[in-house]
Amino acid sequence: MTILDLPEGEHQYKFLIDGEWKHDPNEPTTDNDQGTKNNIIIVKKTDFEVFDALDVDSNTSSANPSETSKRTLSHACGSDNSR
Repeated sequence: MTILDLPEGEHQYKFLIDGEWKHDPNEPTTDNDQGTKNNIIIVKKTDFEVFDALDVDSNTSSANPSETSKRTLSHACGSDNSR
């Protein structure tokens, strides 16, 4: 698995499988300059909010793991007893 830090916008990609470039026919595609298809992904600003939240949670949990666990559990249960 590879994680890429992509900026906002539309990006094209393919998969290299057994020496052959292939696109996923079940995902959105576009025609490329070489007469074949690429998959496309559109990265939006809101996609980064998840990573920002994970970063904050990671920093908080390393500072005080038990408090973060309580907050996470209380949010998952629909209550806010973290105060």
